[in-house]
Amino acid sequence: MRLPKPIYEALPFFLVGSGALFITLALKRYEYVPTLLTWLIGIFCVLVGLLILTIRLIYRIKSRTEEDG
Repeated sequence: MRLPKPIYEALPFFLVGSGALFITLALKRYEYVPTLLTWLIGIFCVLVGLLILTIRLIYRIKSRTEEDG
């Protein structure tokens, strides 16, 4: 299944942003937010977003160098 291009391009930034939001919620220590779970979700989202960006960057660099010869 393929995602539409605007969603595909925005997904890593959305993940990093939502991860940063979860980490901020954990740092503020609101009474209704379970801290450990919020930390884990935040770190997971940030790491997955950065991983997707890195994999995408490496693929695009390789495809450009292959096209150049």
